[in-house]
Amino acid sequence: MADRTRARRGTHASIAGAPADETLDDLVAQFSDRYAFARELIQNSLDAGAARIELDLSWSDGTLSLAFVDDGEGMDRATIEGYLLTLFRSTKERDLTKIGKFGIGFVSLFAMQPEQVVVETGRDLVAHRVTFAADRSWVLEELDDLLEGTTVTLVLPCSRDDGATMVRKVIASAHRWCRFARAELVYRVRGLPDACDDTAIVGAFEVDAPLTVSFEQDGLRAVLGPSADDKPRVGFFSGGLTLWEGRMAALPGVTFLVEGRHLGHTLTRDNVRRDTAFEEVIERLEAVASRRLRAAVEEALLQASSAGDDGRLAELLGSCRVDSTIGWSDGLAWVPAWPEPVTLGHVRRRLAKPLISWFGRREPMVCSEEGGPLVDALAASHLVLRTAADGALARFVAELTGAEAEAADGWVLTTVRSPTEAEARQLEAAERLVGRSLRVGSIYGRGQERLAVAGPAGLRRHVEEGDEVVVSEAHPLWAQLLALPPTVAGPLLAHAVACELGTHRPVSTDHVRAAVAGWEGR
Repeated sequence: MADRTRARRGTHASIAGAPADETLDDLVAQFSDRYAFARELIQNSLDAGAARIELDLSWSDGTLSLAFVDDGEGMDRATIEGYLLTLFRSTKERDLTKIGKFGIGFVSLFAMQPEQVVVETGRDLVAHRVTFAADRSWVLEELDDLLEGTTVTLVLPCSRDDGATMVRKVIASAHRWCRFARAELVYRVRGLPDACDDTAIVGAFEVDAPLTVSFEQDGLRAVLGPSADDKPRVGFFSGGLTLWEGRMAALPGVTFLVEGRHLGHTLTRDNVRRDTAFEEVIERLEAVASRRLRAAVEEALLQASSAGDDGRLAELLGSCRVDSTIGWSDGLAWVPAWPEPVTLGHVRRRLAKPLISWFGRREPMVCSEEGGPLVDALAASHLVLRTAADGALARFVAELTGAEAEAADGWVLTTVRSPTEAEARQLEAAERLVGRSLRVGSIYGRGQERLAVAGPAGLRRHVEEGDEVVVSEAHPLWAQLLALPPTVAGPLLAHAVACELGTHRPVSTDHVRAAVAGWEGR
């Protein structure tokens, strides 16, 4: 029993002297985020085979206690003396499934400048306690009580407010680095009712994208989705622990999370190691993106286009890039157009820039959300996309082809019909004053609110000058003039048309007298 109660004391000083002391100080200082100690302790618990890890965070009488309790295999005396108390050695040295193989993670907790650190651990029915003082001197003792697993406790004097702040940061650090840990990870807070609610630390292995694909094979699992960002959000993980998260153009146009046993962290433990294994993982992700993710995106676009779901289509295209890693097929007819969807290959050909600038003009990219006679006429000779000129589809196609989008209602379509006898009289009475041929019909697109537009009937890009004028049968003034005798309505219609066309000339006195005489003789 005397052996079981015997204590061994020591300091942090090494047989190597001052250089070793400086090395230890440098190791502590390397952790720019001092709350990263939570990651290190949780990782050690996972490597010890823990199925449950509990963070017991409590404050009382000016002292904050941060305890990490696990049900892993624990440590015996040889492990404690050979590895816990010796830098740069680790039982994980040859085990590539355990990412903490540098043996230095434990020192990170001293970045918190604790007053005391207590490690209690049990293995093979023998329990030990190691107590570290603020100066890193330590006491190793054998305990009479049996223990299962390992508990590491940091003791820090602080105010209640500071304690609440530190507890929130510890939990945030655990969530950032360990939310995918392969163990039940929970915490409870005592003495600080306003700090946090008791809950579990867990995260969903997913990305922010309107559509995702996932796979798991050969020790690698990943989830990928399209992204319009120049540098999409990505995350690298190993053993359920975060290696690095942030924005990276590793795969243009693709956001992803990937976890693999081949991935490792850098010596600073806050980044993913960019080695051959890393490059191989990126190559595998690129293959998944260019096959499975592209197929999923294009199938979703096809479904949205077929269903006329413009909202879903805009959501998908808003997250896609023309230069995305996923690539684009030319033969799938998902691009909404009038009268029916077309392929990207068709779009590229129709909107291609002529090889020789004077050989021909680039076809305009016309856009319209609504159909109608104008759109039908345009679609007979042009590519008309079923979208707004400033919509996601128009922006996508503009970037793809270099063409500029323009709204269909910037064009003019006029149609004419044979006038009734009454209409013919009104038109004839006004023609002598206007000096042009007047026809009755409909105006669509640009100028559709006007009484009249010049130029021959048909489709054109702009209102033109010409001897022919189309009078809109839908204009309210036309209906009112039809109720008047031609001798009255003719001068009024001529005057209105001249004003509309910007060619107003004063109506002569004779014309006015004729109109008055016609009115009086009704």
